[in-house]
Amino acid sequence: MLKLAKGHVAYEYSEIMVDKPTSLIFKAVDKSSLNELIRFETLPQNSFLPEIGSRAFLKNIEMDNKNIWEIVQPNRYRYSVTYSGAMVVRIMLSEYLACEVI
Repeated sequence: MLKLAKGHVAYEYSEIMVDKPTSLIFKAVDKSSLNELIRFETLPQNSFLPEIGSRAFLKNIEMDNKNIWEIVQPNRYRYSVTYSGAMVVRIMLSEYLACEVI
């Protein structure tokens, strides 16, 4: 999961993450409470504009500063990368395993 998260940050923000994450959490959706699922699905707003020319910057402009999930394969793999004081990567695998790396 950590490799996936680092790859998504590099792809979206053109940033290389070398430090250890402050938090790495993954949990099965059916073992999560409703509040946990709502918190996971609600994406934080970016607290700054990403580097000009980066994929995240272009998506921010196109989407009117709304963070959305990047769907790689419907019902199989989606992710989101946001920065709100810390880089937050959320990954959902097969709509079953939720992962968050901060």
